[in-house]
Amino acid sequence: SAKLASTNFLAGRGCKECLQTGYSGRIGLHELLELNKEIHDLILQHAPAEKIKAAAIRSGFKDIIENGVDKIFSGLTTFDEVLRVTKNV
Repeated sequence: SAKLASTNFLAGRGCKECLQTGYSGRIGLHELLELNKEIHDLILQHAPAEKIKAAAIRSGFKDIIENGVDKIFSGLTTFDEVLRVTKNV
């Protein structure tokens, strides 16, 4: 996309303060499923996880990886760091 092509992404550079990691401090990656009536009813019906996730996405749910991508575009972290902490998700 044009936004992706025109974005300058950060890369961590090492220094004494960050122990050569390129990162200082911590920022959380989160996902939060807010229950609405549709999701509540699906859970009570023991619906498959895929069906519950589809309903959640329709209502605006973002998973942990999407939250990480948002933080990459905001300049708060890097692709490498999001990939490192979400590779087993």
